[in-house]
Amino acid sequence: MSKGSGQGISQRVKTVGIGLVVLSCALLLWVAWSTPGPKQAKKDGAEEAPLEVDPFEEAALTGRVLDPDGEILVGATVMVRQAGSPNSARTTRTDKQGRYGFADLPSGAWRLDAAAPDMTSPGPEQIRAVAIDIDDETSLEVDLTLRRPVKVSGRVFAGSKGLGGLPIEARYEKAIGVSGALAPFVRRRVGTTDPKGRFAIHLAPGQFVLVVRDRERGQRESQMLTLADGAQRSGVNINYSPGGKVEGLVKNETGSNLRATVELTGRGLSKPLRVMTNAAGHFTLKDVAAGTYTLSAQATGFSKSSVAITVTADEVTPQDLVLRAERAIAGRVVDHADKPVAKARVVISWGASEATVSCDTRGEFRWRRDGVPIETVRVMALSPRHAPSPWETGGREELMILRLGQGGFISGRVVDPDGSPVFPAAVAIESMDVGSPNPYKAREIRATRVNGPEGVFKLGPLRPGRYTLRGESQKHGPGLARDVLVSSDHETANIEIKLTHGGVLRGTVLDGSNNPIDKARVIVWVPRAVMPPRVTVSAVDGGYTIRGLPRGRFSVRVRKHGYLTTLVSGIEIEEGSEVHRDLIVRRGKSGERFAFQGIGATLTRRGGGIAVGNLIASSPAKAAGLKSGDVIRAVDGQATRGKGIREVVEWIRGEPGSAVTLEVVRGGQPMRIEIVRSDVVMKRGSR
Repeated sequence: MSKGSGQGISQRVKTVGIGLVVLSCALLLWVAWSTPGPKQAKKDGAEEAPLEVDPFEEAALTGRVLDPDGEILVGATVMVRQAGSPNSARTTRTDKQGRYGFADLPSGAWRLDAAAPDMTSPGPEQIRAVAIDIDDETSLEVDLTLRRPVKVSGRVFAGSKGLGGLPIEARYEKAIGVSGALAPFVRRRVGTTDPKGRFAIHLAPGQFVLVVRDRERGQRESQMLTLADGAQRSGVNINYSPGGKVEGLVKNETGSNLRATVELTGRGLSKPLRVMTNAAGHFTLKDVAAGTYTLSAQATGFSKSSVAITVTADEVTPQDLVLRAERAIAGRVVDHADKPVAKARVVISWGASEATVSCDTRGEFRWRRDGVPIETVRVMALSPRHAPSPWETGGREELMILRLGQGGFISGRVVDPDGSPVFPAAVAIESMDVGSPNPYKAREIRATRVNGPEGVFKLGPLRPGRYTLRGESQKHGPGLARDVLVSSDHETANIEIKLTHGGVLRGTVLDGSNNPIDKARVIVWVPRAVMPPRVTVSAVDGGYTIRGLPRGRFSVRVRKHGYLTTLVSGIEIEEGSEVHRDLIVRRGKSGERFAFQGIGATLTRRGGGIAVGNLIASSPAKAAGLKSGDVIRAVDGQATRGKGIREVVEWIRGEPGSAVTLEVVRGGQPMRIEIVRSDVVMKRGSR
């Protein structure tokens, strides 16, 4: 397995709230850490002595365990378990550098966690553990950060009487796990009150409330607590003393009662209290602790109304709310069976202008714009899986229901150039002509896998229109099926996607003395492909062959234990051609990570375009004047608009000594920068 950097290189690490993924121009997905090889002897004429192998060099998963200050934790326990396989759990401990490593992990989804004395990992295991993907192409480096517990003490009481024996749970709104922000979660029974109602508990830091439940008195909560690592908070009281009541009516400007959501907020509440009015517009909020609050109401089609109120214990606080009508377009998108369609898009058209809004998970939408009379607005719902809804006219008082039509299906076979079925394979949408408006891109529709020996596929449902399908396998060039017609509630069958022979890349893997290297892994990643990378292993004579490459420009990664992982770039493949390229790798030296051919920069998405991220020190890109934040508009005259980062990366890569011209925009000013590509060796600790 290759080794990916946890800071400057893209990793396939999935966790809630993970930040921006940065992809390397010069190495991108192929960047890997190699194992150090022989070390040059100091004396003249002495032979190279083999360097001691780092036990973490060949690990599938490595990293460090840190405390909240970024200091290493020695002897921390690190656990990894394959998803859905309880018996697959493995553990290890960090060494004197705070590092851990797991070798030979089978491909698949894993969950990673850590523990150490006097530290904590917030959240239940299924939430806090880091989700990672292991495959035979990429090694991961994942640093884990443990937190210092916080101490919270206080009392639960009713009047002057402490309430003992009550279990306490913690409901977290925010917390930082071992590798990033966590979704809200609940920790059950974190403590119990003593006979006098007192408690002192240790918890993970974050933003949370304490919840107490009494069988007779019901549930009570503390105020919201926000505590950093190692903090202490005393005097947290949870009062079961009787509260007051708030009740009233919600009306519109004409005095008619409304169905609305009523919300009470205030410093004494851990979260807003919400109730729905009944059909007569009446609401009641019970057991509200004495204090000052904000009472508000909101209803579909009306502006929100708020008012300050003061609640007194054991008394009723009356308060009516009046809502003003909001001139907005609102409604729900449903399918032909009246089921809500999550994430559907709604097109709003007025005059020569148009806007698009996305529905929420319930299929609901809302739109308004100052100066646009909603009576002049037309509305249509769209989905890549359904026929569009009819255009509807705005200006209604009630919610709009936009009903999508049925989609259609495509089925057929994937075959090789001789007509024999191919599997495994994949079928994706290459392009689509479904009429206007169409806010969706072909790649947003998930590809389907072909795993059966007959090469049969079925794709859909799809919005009616004309499609071009792309078939792929790892042994053939891609094939297209053009002008495939999809009709509503119909299956277009017997479509045949014939794959091509594709191009062939062959050669020999050699060391620095032109000796053949066997058992080296040779890997080619195909931009925009939905299938995994092409992979082969060199033979005893160092020979390798990779078939079925489509027309385009490629980089090849070569990896062998004890050698410096090397990325060879600028290989041009034509349809049906055969290209010969020998791949030369050398023994690694202490401190080296990998070698590549390119300009030494990283790319990232920014504002819908492709921009420069980090620049490697002493790189050709930096020497030529390229700067972080430059937006790349074209590479050697080819526009980057609408292109993926990986495709642009291949344009920029190339053989050492060749030049590439980037057209960039910096601070609103366009400029052209010519960069001469070179061999670059990345050192450990460099970015």
